[in-house]
Amino acid sequence: MTEADIQEMDDVFLIRRFAEEADREALGLLFRRHADMAYRMAMRYLRNASEAEDAVQMAFVKVMQQAGDYRGAAGVRSWVMRIVAGTCVDMIKSSVRRRTREQRVFEEQPAEEGAAAESGAELALQARQALEALPELYRVPVWLHHYEGLPFCDVATAMSLP
Repeated sequence: MTEADIQEMDDVFLIRRFAEEADREALGLLFRRHADMAYRMAMRYLRNASEAEDAVQMAFVKVMQQAGDYRGAAGVRSWVMRIVAGTCVDMIKSSVRRRTREQRVFEEQPAEEGAAAESGAELALQARQALEALPELYRVPVWLHHYEGLPFCDVATAMSLP
């Protein structure tokens, strides 16, 4: 038996141990073995360190939830990477849908007439670009207040902020 076979057998043992006995140490070891590769794969998809970290965390939550469904048809490593890839694709789709909705809202804003419309459109474009440049943490509260009309206290509640 090769070292790769032993490694894979160990992974199968770990996933089964977690699924059957909720052994957190087994899951932790499995995570340590595959987290770096999962992160590199997520970076390839998402090209953003914080999004890649989020994807790996979400993927391992799914691994925890689906551990009992693992049947061994594929190796644990490839099974985990498939979950990471699916998580990344879901994040990309979600981001595209969000940006499409935001763009549609900006385009639906009524334009003023004449020179005021031209300068207003230019100003709206600059504001949209500045908003897009903000990290998500800051962009959402600004969006909720200025574009959705929520008062600051409601924005804070929606975002779980003081």
